[in-house]
Amino acid sequence: MFQDEPLTMKGFYKRLQIYLFIILLFSISLFLLLSNDRTKLDNNPFSSAILELAAPVQNLTAKTFNFFRSIVDNYLLLINIRKENLLLKKRLKELTYENQRLKEMKYTNIRLKKMLDFKQSISFPLLPANVIGMDSSPLGNSIFINKGTAQGVKVGMGVVAPEGVVGYVIRTSRNFSSVIFLTDRSSGVNGLVQRSRAKGVVKGTIAGNYCEVKYLLKEVDVRKGDLMVTSGIGGKFPKGVVIGRVDKIENRPDTLFKMALLTPAVDFYKLEEVFVVLSSMRPDNNTKR
Repeated sequence: MFQDEPLTMKGFYKRLQIYLFIILLFSISLFLLLSNDRTKLDNNPFSSAILELAAPVQNLTAKTFNFFRSIVDNYLLLINIRKENLLLKKRLKELTYENQRLKEMKYTNIRLKKMLDFKQSISFPLLPANVIGMDSSPLGNSIFINKGTAQGVKVGMGVVAPEGVVGYVIRTSRNFSSVIFLTDRSSGVNGLVQRSRAKGVVKGTIAGNYCEVKYLLKEVDVRKGDLMVTSGIGGKFPKGVVIGRVDKIENRPDTLFKMALLTPAVDFYKLEEVFVVLSSMRPDNNTKR
């Protein structure tokens, strides 16, 4: 009957449909026969024979139906699982993004609180500014901020952050300025050792990644680990702003002074917000601290 038809998936399903149709017709016929006169067939040899023949057919029909139903059910289940999986992945991305956004807000709030606390501790007028770029030269000793002459910024003004001294304004335009770091060899600030009050001048170096403390008298008390802060002399920085810590002390027998190497307190490459010190005049009380 099916010898000339190639054995393909389409042919397989066609044969299966025919077989199922035949089984279905046979089952219906037996069912009608058995239900025609149930009382007469009870305990009848013919009835028993019919039942013996019909039961396997009905069992096969039921198994076949259940098999295909399970295939359909599993297919629908897989579709639903796939849809649910896609929804879960989408929700996971949304929650991950929200978590990252909340973390960024948290860190921003921490930074802004530090900025506010710092500003409130200083009696000098401070102008907040955002860092919008960094010098792309090999040394990279300067940053660009989004404040300029229109906001009162002038060349030579000091720039600070809650962590400490950043540097000086070296160029300005109407709405932008360039700030050179304290570590640049052209920078310098008057400082003092917080512990002993010994005075010196903190200068940048050619290397541009640390500072030198010059003009320290040999007899003054300076130790490794001492914190240096601004002295307020010169009026460009408030008194008491952190500069950095002493890493090394060098005694020079041929001079009246000794020199110290200092690591700045500010990580210049992580700056996002700074303050420009607008006043060039020292008030009577330099700080509120």
